[in-house]
Amino acid sequence: MALLFPQFNQGSLREATVWTDGRMVGPWIPEELALVGCPFCAETFWTRESLALGTANESYSDTRWPEARFVTELDAAAILQAVVVGRADTPRKEKYLRLHAWWRDGDRRREGVAKELDLTAPGEEMRANMRRLHLLADEEMPDDRLMKAELSRQLGRFEEVQHLLAFEFTREEHVKAAARIRELSLAGETTVAKVDFPLGPEAATA
Repeated sequence: MALLFPQFNQGSLREATVWTDGRMVGPWIPEELALVGCPFCAETFWTRESLALGTANESYSDTRWPEARFVTELDAAAILQAVVVGRADTPRKEKYLRLHAWWRDGDRRREGVAKELDLTAPGEEMRANMRRLHLLADEEMPDDRLMKAELSRQLGRFEEVQHLLAFEFTREEHVKAAARIRELSLAGETTVAKVDFPLGPEAATA
């Protein structure tokens, strides 16, 4: 059974938009999730556990596997289901999947990203995911501390936001993200929003 994995060129970060949850979106900047679905059996698996058999691009196609099909992208619900069935067998993997599920759910509220903007609040399953991700985040790491503050804001725990942001961030992008999250929290806003700088908190890696 052969599977196809899409390859992407790296886009320009100058054209990217950064959001308060740390998600960066821009032309040719795909979110390449390290967990994908099999189009044949619908099971999920980590891409690093697959074996590369050949390559294909605009100038050359490997025709040894004509039955090959592209792997399936996972939406937020599928990512959370992967956690349930045991694909997150380490805390690092769990954190990675829960973060990406949160991002995917948030995409429907991102102007310019969502096909049809939907500003309804996250459902209970996603809120449970957000609470668990909040527990997994390490407050001693600036990126994680910002993520916890944003999770607290989206969960409506505004006093907690102020506590988490009472921290001496040193990197300019952290300072700007903290200011934006604080501003939204003080206004009682819970929806993901844009941050005015080109680079944002780094995503956790699997």
